[in-house]
Amino acid sequence: MTSRKEFDVSIIMSVYDESEQLIFESVRSMINQTFSRFEFIIVNDNPESKRINNILNRISNLDTRIKVLTNETNIGLAKSLNKAITASKFDYIARMDADDISLKDRLEKQVHAFKINDNLDIVGTDYALIGEQGEAIEQKHFLAISDLDIKEYLQFDSPICHPSVMMKKSKYLELGCYNPLPSAQDYDLWVRANKNGMTFYNIPEVLIHYRVRSDGISHTNLLRQFLCTEYSRKKLASSENFVLEELKDYLEDNGANDSTKVDNFKKDTRVFLKFLHNIKSTSSIKPFIQTLLNLAVNAPFRRWLKNWFRLFLLRRKLAQSSLT
Repeated sequence: MTSRKEFDVSIIMSVYDESEQLIFESVRSMINQTFSRFEFIIVNDNPESKRINNILNRISNLDTRIKVLTNETNIGLAKSLNKAITASKFDYIARMDADDISLKDRLEKQVHAFKINDNLDIVGTDYALIGEQGEAIEQKHFLAISDLDIKEYLQFDSPICHPSVMMKKSKYLELGCYNPLPSAQDYDLWVRANKNGMTFYNIPEVLIHYRVRSDGISHTNLLRQFLCTEYSRKKLASSENFVLEELKDYLEDNGANDSTKVDNFKKDTRVFLKFLHNIKSTSSIKPFIQTLLNLAVNAPFRRWLKNWFRLFLLRRKLAQSSLT
C-alpha cells in the first residue's frame, strides 16, 4: 500500500430508536462529505418498529451509496456493527452514530492522515458536545494525540471518540471486531488493539458533533459502564482474553444489576464531580463529606475515585507537555 493508492471507505451505522430528525441529520452529514468515495451501510437493529423501517426505507432512496441491512431481531450495537463490518467491501471503516453529526470534511481529513502515515491503524478526532436539540454544550480536545500518549491514557479511560473513528478493516478482523459487552464496547476494542500493537492517532480538530441524550447509556448505566471499562483494564494489564460469562459474573458480583447500588454509585460520582465544579462554594461541602464517608461501603465508587485521580495526574502531565 502506498500514498498514491486510491482510498475507499465503508461508513457503518446502527439504528435502533432514534428520531426521524436525528437520523436524517446524521445521514445527510455523511452523504454530503467532501470525500465521496464511500459506501454507507446502515443496520436496522429494530426490525419490529414500523417507524424505523419506514424511515430507513426513505433514507435508502437518498443516495445510491446507502445500503440498509435489517436484522431478523434486535441483536444490540456490537453485533450490528460486526454485521456491517462483515458486509463492507472497502479497506477503511468509518464509524458513525445515528444521532451525531459529522463535519463535512471529517472523512477527507482522516483519509489524509492515513495517506501520509500508512502505519496508522485507528484515527479519531476531537469532538463537540451538543444537546438533544442541537444546542452547543462544549468542545472536547483530547490531550492524548500521539500513539504513545493514547496508549498511556488507555490505562485509565478512553481518549478516543468512538463515532469519530476511522479504522483499517483488516485490523477490525484481526481483533475479531466488537465484543458483545452491555456498554463500553469501544473501550474494550481499543484495549485489545493496544495489546496487539496497533497504532493510534487523534486528529486535534473537532470533526464531529456528539449528541448528549437524556436516555443515553452513559447517563443511565454509569456503574455498568465503569465496571465494563474496569474489566477491560484488567485484561489490558494481563495476558488473559475477554470471556463473556466472566464479565457477566463480574457485573453481578459488583452490583451492576442491583438498582440500589446503581443509584448510589451514580449519586456518589455526581456529588463528587459537582463538588469539584463548585469547589469554592461552602454549600457543596456537606454532601461531598458524606460522599467521602460512602467510600467505606461503596467499593466500585472507591475504585472509580482512585482511577479518577490517576487520570487527573496524567492529564496534568499531558497538558504540561503540550506547552513545552
